[in-house]
Amino acid sequence: MYKKGASLEYKVRDRLVQEGWIVVRSAGSKKPDLVCIRENGSSIEVMFVECKYNGQLRTEDKDRLRTLKSRVPKAKIVLAYKAERGVGMRELTQEDLI
Repeated sequence: MYKKGASLEYKVRDRLVQEGWIVVRSAGSKKPDLVCIRENGSSIEVMFVECKYNGQLRTEDKDRLRTLKSRVPKAKIVLAYKAERGVGMRELTQEDLI
């Protein structure tokens, strides 16, 4: 299972780099899986990406991401998952993290 998850992380990383993000991968079970930053005009965007092959967040994942969001409120929290064709990504809301 680790190989599937790591492969997904690399695919997501490569896609985000192509979109102009600077991406740092956090190896192992640390959260989040990817930390991303990008210039947007005169501001900086921050995005934390959690990669789940099956697209399902566990309770402990939600807890960690909710804490992270409270520490960096303007950051986007994104779930990346294996989609039928490649990689799916969606921004998570507060309700998703409950």
